[in-house]
Amino acid sequence: MLQFIQQIQQDMKFRNLDMVAYEPRVEFQMDQGNYLLKTATTTEELKSAFKLRYDVFYNYDKKDGTRLDMDVYDSVCDHLIIVDKKTNAVVGTYRMNNSSSLQDFYSQSEFDLKSFVLPYANFVELGRACIDKNHRTGVVISLLWKGIYFYMRQTKADLLFGCSSIKNITPKQAALVTKYFEQTGALNTKYKIKPHLSFKVPFFDDYFHAMPAQLSDEEVKQAEDLIPSLLKTYLKVGAEILGEPAYDADMNCMDFLTCLKVENLAQRYEKRLEKVAV
Repeated sequence: MLQFIQQIQQDMKFRNLDMVAYEPRVEFQMDQGNYLLKTATTTEELKSAFKLRYDVFYNYDKKDGTRLDMDVYDSVCDHLIIVDKKTNAVVGTYRMNNSSSLQDFYSQSEFDLKSFVLPYANFVELGRACIDKNHRTGVVISLLWKGIYFYMRQTKADLLFGCSSIKNITPKQAALVTKYFEQTGALNTKYKIKPHLSFKVPFFDDYFHAMPAQLSDEEVKQAEDLIPSLLKTYLKVGAEILGEPAYDADMNCMDFLTCLKVENLAQRYEKRLEKVAV
């Protein structure tokens, strides 16, 4: 009975968020060893991706009978998924919003992007990245990047950007990580992007300005330990952090606006990804 009620709730949520007639903007599929890398095309694939997001982001703490993480952007985005061929389960997913389809972005709800996105004719917002806890390996992260790269090539994007989240950290730790980005040259403040007031990290300015001019080796290690693997990969391929983070109270995470200009994509990584993506 519980499963039947949950199914009805899921179907209603799909209808309410215009997911019933969903069609991907870009469609592709690649066989990658033990995994299948593709864009979601069916209702079942979408539900599996949204359930994975729910499980990873909320750890079953959110009281939602559908047990699906969904919002108004999902119906207009493409959804990259990684399927474990042995179990047919979706074990990784990424949401991609191409500006050729929509000029409204999730990141705009947290940050003022007026001075940032206007100069670019074609860009892709990345978001809602998650991997099943039993598949968080370099292989799966690499597959997500291969999917992103292929999508970027298909849409001829000039820029990739999105919110990179660090969960369960304090404002002081967020300031430490931001200082680390500044010290390593990854922080770009040229666009003067700030989070909206409602997403401002409490006491962030105080903590950040109290940081030493040069972090100690111990502080560098502390900052690096806080940064998730996916964000570290962004930085390795030439991404930048655009200013201070935003605080997402619903997700209990700090969101760092991250961007990667395609022209800055480190050549050694582009060649590595191109072997699979082309």
